[in-house]
Amino acid sequence: MKKLTKLPLYIGMGVLMLSLLFTAYQVTNSAPALQTQTQATTDKVQVQLIPAKGTFPIGEEVELAFTLVSDQEVGGSDLVVRFDPTFVNIFPDKISAGNQFGLASVNITNIAKGEMIVSYVAKNKTGEKNAILGSIKMVGLKKGQTVIN
Repeated sequence: MKKLTKLPLYIGMGVLMLSLLFTAYQVTNSAPALQTQTQATTDKVQVQLIPAKGTFPIGEEVELAFTLVSDQEVGGSDLVVRFDPTFVNIFPDKISAGNQFGLASVNITNIAKGEMIVSYVAKNKTGEKNAILGSIKMVGLKKGQTVIN
C-alpha cells in the first residue's frame, strides 16, 4: 500500500511536465522571429556605416549607424563587426535597433579580439529595402587610426 501513496504525486508531475512541454512548443512555434528565416537572393545588398569616416576626440562617445539598401526585401541581417580593440571600445549594452528592424541578438564572445555579431530582424514580415538597421556606440581609447568593417 505504501507504494500507491506516491502514485498521485507521480501522475501530477507527469501531467505538469507534459503541459510545460506543450506550452514551450506553442511559444516556439508562434514566435514570428523564429519562423522568419530568409536567405539572401540578391547580391545587391549594401550595408553602410554612417558616418563612413571621421575623426573623434579620445574618450568621446560616438554613435555609428548601420543602414541597409537593397533591391529586394530583406527580412533580417547578421552583421559581423570587426574592429581593433586596442583603439576603440564598443559598448554591447548600447547597441540598438533602427526604425524598421528589431534587435534579435548580440554575440560578443569574441569582442576582446575585436569581433561581434549583431543580428536584426525586420519588423515588417515582408522585409525592408531601405532602412536603418541599428546603431552602436563606441569610444576611442588612444591616438591613432582604425577601421571598423
